[in-house]
Amino acid sequence: MVSKILSLIILITFIVPTTTTITTTTTTNTMTTTTTTTTSTSSTTVTISTANWLINGDAETGPCETGSGVTHPTGWNYNGTVTQVHYNDTYADISYTDHGPSDRGNCYFYGQADSTSMWQTVNMTSSIDPLLIDSQTVRFNFSAWLGGYSSQDDNAEATLTFYDQSNHKTGNISTLGPVLVADRGSQTLLLFRQTQGLVPIGGRSFTVTVIFTHVVGLLTDADVDNIAVHLY
Repeated sequence: MVSKILSLIILITFIVPTTTTITTTTTTNTMTTTTTTTTSTSSTTVTISTANWLINGDAETGPCETGSGVTHPTGWNYNGTVTQVHYNDTYADISYTDHGPSDRGNCYFYGQADSTSMWQTVNMTSSIDPLLIDSQTVRFNFSAWLGGYSSQDDNAEATLTFYDQSNHKTGNISTLGPVLVADRGSQTLLLFRQTQGLVPIGGRSFTVTVIFTHVVGLLTDADVDNIAVHLY
């Protein structure tokens, strides 16, 4: 009996349960996705013609006077006796050998009998995007050869005026001349005059006006040639 009890104690000792702890580790992998956005910018280059925007600014289009008559300038509006005349016309005042443009051609503009004027209006937006003008990226170059006869103070003056869509003046008026007898040193000649600047915001057209002023003598010996407006 004692032997059985001892055997049971020994058996109970060996049956004591053993607790096993299992640790499970979970690894989470996080995937990061990077999205790259590429922005492509394209630029457009707009070319503006740098040719003279005026019609017949050099007095070479249409007939030229060779006598004492009046031949109005082709392509210009006019008031009075303004004449497109040949150099060396004995009834006018400028010859081929007088100081002036090297590319003078055959003719120039002459006041003739009285104070007179001529003008021309050009629509810029027929060839230029208005956005370019309003972003102040369009410039102008306005030039002409102006002069007169000997010691007489008859003179010519050219102006450039910009207008908006409603035909209101915008920006400043640019003026060339007048070239007076003191500027010419009492010589018969033409002198070059030029001004540059930005086409004003809102500008849609421009007008070039030439005024020939009579001061002394029988005729208006006020002269101009090679009038040009370049936009760039």
